[in-house]
Amino acid sequence: MLIRADATRDIGTGHVMRCLALACSWKKQGGEIAWVTHCDTKKILERIKQNSSKVYELSRYSSSEETIDIIGEESPDCIVLDGYQFDTEYQKGISECGIKLLVIDDYAHLDKYYADIILNQNFGADKFKYNALPQTKFLFGTDYVMLRSEFFNYRGYKKEIKNKAENILVTMGGADAENHTSKMLDALNLVDVSLCIKVPIGANNPHLNSVKAIADKSKHNIEIIYDSQDMPALMQWADVAISAGGTTTWELLSMGVPSVLCITTDNQEDIVNSLNRKGMVLSLGWIVQNNYLDIVSILQKLIANKSLREELNNRCQTIVDGIGTERVIEALWQ
Repeated sequence: MLIRADATRDIGTGHVMRCLALACSWKKQGGEIAWVTHCDTKKILERIKQNSSKVYELSRYSSSEETIDIIGEESPDCIVLDGYQFDTEYQKGISECGIKLLVIDDYAHLDKYYADIILNQNFGADKFKYNALPQTKFLFGTDYVMLRSEFFNYRGYKKEIKNKAENILVTMGGADAENHTSKMLDALNLVDVSLCIKVPIGANNPHLNSVKAIADKSKHNIEIIYDSQDMPALMQWADVAISAGGTTTWELLSMGVPSVLCITTDNQEDIVNSLNRKGMVLSLGWIVQNNYLDIVSILQKLIANKSLREELNNRCQTIVDGIGTERVIEALWQ
């Protein structure tokens, strides 16, 4: 398998993280991985190298020709593209190599898709109209959510919903270029009850010092965790999570964590709104449109209401069963 996915402070780490889930499962089944990437963070690049036979590092975003040359060297059985920058012409060039092509997408933003398989793992993905090739196979919905290998041991996990919610997980994405984490921590400082807060900060996050400064002044007990290697343990610990609506969403749902989601980018809007309508999460909407009192109000509502947390827990674990990666690989082998 040849994977083409990037991780930068501008685009975040979500594309690489879900491809790492696919790579780990592919390796477990005896396959090899070649990875072509532009990655501006050493920690993320180390993870890629740990799960790949060979890594081709690009100094910047490149044209399809560079990837096509690498495909010629590697002769993979299949190719995976994950990134909104891989436009119609890029896909067309890759598809002309004559090798099975999987394109991972979130919101059907292109005029035309050139892929043998299109994967959209999001809730309600089947409502999108993809202009694709006649032979394209579609993998739609949460049956195909690709969870990282760290979550394999938690399949079937059932979270205990406590009478008193006091452990709060704040996770705003691997990069959080706009520093929404600091806004959340400032808002949480207005919550009256005493809280224990854990904040995983991704390796691509440039705002570590700012977040630490807010944590040091907070009336709550706040622990900053840099580049966490055990997100399942943090989710197991949490009574409530506040999260951006990216790839972490599916991990939270699989662990049954009652969650408040916010929208930080266009591609998250449909995901958050759909899950909120189905009663699986609470939504803050667009984070830039929220003031501190909005955040405090919805969080205090969830903290104080055990029945609501139980409802969210029961609903959310019904849609992510933890074996989506295996289903994707099965489709690639067909």
